[in-house]
Amino acid sequence: MSKQEFSYFFFLIRKYKCRRLYSLERFPLDHAQGALYLLEIDLEVDGLDYTERVVDYIHAPNDSALCYPHSLTWRRDVTVNLILVLKHQTKFLKLFIDKLGAIYERTLEVDMHVVFVDMSSSGLGVASLVQETSLDRYSVIDVSRNEEWSRGFDAGVGLAKGNDPIILTYDVAYDIPESIFEDTRKHCIRGRMVFAPVPYQLGCGVHQFNRKPSGYWHHQSYDVIGIYKSDLERVRASAHAYSKTSLLDKIASMGLYTSRMRYSGLYKHNAQ
Repeated sequence: MSKQEFSYFFFLIRKYKCRRLYSLERFPLDHAQGALYLLEIDLEVDGLDYTERVVDYIHAPNDSALCYPHSLTWRRDVTVNLILVLKHQTKFLKLFIDKLGAIYERTLEVDMHVVFVDMSSSGLGVASLVQETSLDRYSVIDVSRNEEWSRGFDAGVGLAKGNDPIILTYDVAYDIPESIFEDTRKHCIRGRMVFAPVPYQLGCGVHQFNRKPSGYWHHQSYDVIGIYKSDLERVRASAHAYSKTSLLDKIASMGLYTSRMRYSGLYKHNAQ
């Protein structure tokens, strides 16, 4: 633990009792900017019989100071819209929808909405598959299969719910971690930061439930991107068509910081 981290913890425990340091994520910045951390800590509060979790950004501009950056405040109640552009992913579609429904039941996640964009030639029967689960926060739209991915994605964004919500691009070939919605909120800050986690590519025939699944961290994969809709609209205004890869390039050119972390549990299945 660094001197900066210890100083901040000491400040907290003078008022509260620190039960557990849940996580500490460091964001790479250049030397002149210092260091940025996302701190998650469980605290015991006098008079309460349960712990409170504090999740905030902390900036260390130098070796002897810690700051609370007010411009890096994440919204806990923002709606996350999961956008799925579907073409021929029948192999993973039902598995993905069943997992999504199970997450919805366990977490009681209310600030979320799923948009299925069907660009297949014969229809994938998405609505009937979703109706077999308890998931009720979703929309389905059909788009011509001859259109580019960006057209289907734009159509899905048009159905997003919420007041300046977060848009999360996704693909059914990925497993969906239970914490994906909350982690997307933490790593998306309007006008400042977007979320593009690095997935773990599973080897051929490997399942994520294997004790030590073989594979590798796929740093060139850009299928999962979280961004505020208002920031995305600025990106879309600068291009009529774009791919997932070029989307991140355009985001960077607009001065938005990309949180690019290896995300445990974000497994990408082998299509073969």
